[in-house]
Amino acid sequence: LWGLLVSGVGVRFGVPPLFYGAGGLLGAALLLHLGRRFRRAVGGFTGDFLGATEQFTEILLLLVAVFLLSNGSPP
Repeated sequence: LWGLLVSGVGVRFGVPPLFYGAGGLLGAALLLHLGRRFRRAVGGFTGDFLGATEQFTEILLLLVAVFLLSNGSPP
């Protein structure tokens, strides 16, 4: 629900919907990949792994934003 609210506000202020689609797909793929790695490494998730997943996802979303904005997408 929080993500939908942020997306709606972002689109209202001119953030391209492509950002949300690309970021969402890449974020989901990253989450699945890290989940498999963490399960193999220690058999599940720990608080440290959840924090690392959040940080990796945030970095990924920022990289998507930089990529889209540097390739001529409107801000």
